[in-house]
Amino acid sequence: MKLLLVTSKEETREKIFSHFEHLGYDVITYDNPLKAMDNLSEISPNAVIFNTEDFPRHWKPFLQVLRQLFTREDSVFVILKGGSFTNEEALKAGSLSVSGVISESFDSDDEIVQLENIFSRYLVHDDSRGPRRFKTGMYQNVEFLFNHPDNFTLITGSVSDVSFDGIRITPDHPRHTSSIREGTNIPACSIRFGDYICSVGVRVVRNNKSISFRFIDFDESDRDCFIDFLDTLTYKNHAAVKV
Repeated sequence: MKLLLVTSKEETREKIFSHFEHLGYDVITYDNPLKAMDNLSEISPNAVIFNTEDFPRHWKPFLQVLRQLFTREDSVFVILKGGSFTNEEALKAGSLSVSGVISESFDSDDEIVQLENIFSRYLVHDDSRGPRRFKTGMYQNVEFLFNHPDNFTLITGSVSDVSFDGIRITPDHPRHTSSIREGTNIPACSIRFGDYICSVGVRVVRNNKSISFRFIDFDESDRDCFIDFLDTLTYKNHAAVKV
């Protein structure tokens, strides 16, 4: 899945990159909307996130060119709005079949979850359940540990993000993990969810203050149990909201 992000803010790039690359998205960023527009055909994005606070006059012509090339089903278009995005602009966005409008500040995890849900609603993934992300606090019963690929030091940490396709942890001792290179494959990691423990192979997608992994070797029966566990979390969360 190709995700095109058009923004001039480094903070926004970091936020989107850290949350979506480990889910399997190929995140492509531009800080020039005209260059991004020129390359739309070549990029062929499955989803576009456009920061209208950075480029308030460009989102409508950008969307027009996007729709000349790709349908709404083929390429989702989401607006990041700031304080200058008026109600009139919101009405225009609705009439132009924008897929969603979200605050660019990302003040809470709910906005990232909302963005992921928009993608899940419009995009078709290899797994029909989609690479959903689960809100912070929903996975206290998930643990992940592995051996450093170079020196075999046991690495532990707290799980800070999880999806059907990957996991992110904040290491207990960051100095032990700073040398792990992005793109490194790590076999035979241990993951515990609920009372179930199994082995999984991963690829390091990002290593900054936290480490994002994508699952690359997950036994089918173990993966099914993992998905069932996450689905149970979703059900419990929805039930709690209804109470």
